[in-house]
Amino acid sequence: MKKALSLLAAGAVLATGAQAQITKQGTGYLLRYKFVKGQTMKYGVSIGLTMGGAKQQPTKLDVVMKVLEVKNGIATLKLTGKSLSGQPMDRTVKMDNRGRVQGQKQTSMETLTFIELPEKPVPIGGTFKAGAAGNVQGAGQMTAKSTFKLVSVGMVNGKAMASFSMAGDVTGIMPMKVVGALKLLSSDGSLWSSQSTASGQFSNPQSTTSKPTKFAAVSTVTRQ
Repeated sequence: MKKALSLLAAGAVLATGAQAQITKQGTGYLLRYKFVKGQTMKYGVSIGLTMGGAKQQPTKLDVVMKVLEVKNGIATLKLTGKSLSGQPMDRTVKMDNRGRVQGQKQTSMETLTFIELPEKPVPIGGTFKAGAAGNVQGAGQMTAKSTFKLVSVGMVNGKAMASFSMAGDVTGIMPMKVVGALKLLSSDGSLWSSQSTASGQFSNPQSTTSKPTKFAAVSTVTRQ
């Protein structure tokens, strides 16, 4: 069950993770990351799983991102946290202002808060596509392809934000459909919150007779 939860969580964050600086440009909004040396962001993650109609107790974990350096438009980020199995995670990556990892493979850890942003501005109601891939321990590679729609840019509870909807597909050992929504702060470009639901059917690869089990996982990520 824990392995299934890990797969669902990885698929959900691969499809929905994001943060971006939003600036008006022409008839649209240019999405870019704004990194500042010393900046630290902490996110709380909650994942609730329903497997075969049985609802499980939500699993909670934290992820912390710190900007170590910004040089020539490339940021060095340190990401720390714990996996669903309780094992510590520690990763340092270099990333440009569109969320593209430099010089190494992307993993599911950074896709929790980053996606590859579009090159051109996006108008209200406009869409862009983003892909992500990550290695999941014990399951191998999982790949997500998602379409994001810019729904609105404005004030939400006293904060300037951009709101997006998304829909995507995750392929790998546990294929799934993912739908969700996220809000990004316009002021510092950070992810404020995201919610997603991943659903599909899980088949036991070691059994030739068991029927596929329907699953759904509801994931939320919030800035702390």
